[in-house]
Amino acid sequence: MSLTSSAAVCQATPGNKPFNFVALPLEVKELIYKHALFAGGHLRTKLYVPTEISDKNALQNSFPAICFTNKLERIIASRLYLRYQTISMDNSNDSPVLEAFLSQFGEANEGLRWLKHVQFAYYGDFCDDFSKAIPLIKVCTALKTVVFKMVSPHLYGWSKRGPTEKKLSTSAEIFERLHLHGLADCGHLTKVQFNVFKGRRAELEGLKELIQDFSCDFLALHGSTASKKLDVGIMDEYGLIWVLEPQV
Repeated sequence: MSLTSSAAVCQATPGNKPFNFVALPLEVKELIYKHALFAGGHLRTKLYVPTEISDKNALQNSFPAICFTNKLERIIASRLYLRYQTISMDNSNDSPVLEAFLSQFGEANEGLRWLKHVQFAYYGDFCDDFSKAIPLIKVCTALKTVVFKMVSPHLYGWSKRGPTEKKLSTSAEIFERLHLHGLADCGHLTKVQFNVFKGRRAELEGLKELIQDFSCDFLALHGSTASKKLDVGIMDEYGLIWVLEPQV
């Protein structure tokens, strides 16, 4: 139904009766919810997953109240919200927290299929890899963009005391350290970005090789059509510094 015909329906509603919002066509509801989410400032900042698992209500309190109305409307509003919102977490170990929260929307884990953009950080000793991020990425089949954020010392060889800052890591070493096994299986992705804080160009050679290898694996698994749509690159705090051209 077009907006014109929908407007005609609204005008035909008797003035002495409550307006039946629930009866509006889905596409009209989505336009209204989208306007409300943007106008209300709900999509101006990232949504952070709490690092304190004990705070079970933190995510729900961060979601717009419009996502918690009646069952039908909350599904429409939440699906739209997750279509435009970027979810960010400072610890990939919190991925199960996000997965459990999204599972409450819809049936058969429907909420997990709405997530479009997610960022995983790798800061400090409390988050030593992205291993728990990969299962979440796999199950969120609508997920398009993934950003892995790290600091430059993680691109060096490590000892028991931390990064040696003497020997730069190879592609394979970085891959193993970050536990990115299975990422190439996620054929629904269209953008994979590695964001390095305070990284120097010389330090990024191993990471460049890593994303080249990843792109080749992605191509082998999903074909040239999917590979052409894949955007893989590296960014530092000053902006994008290297983008991999699709190899077909």
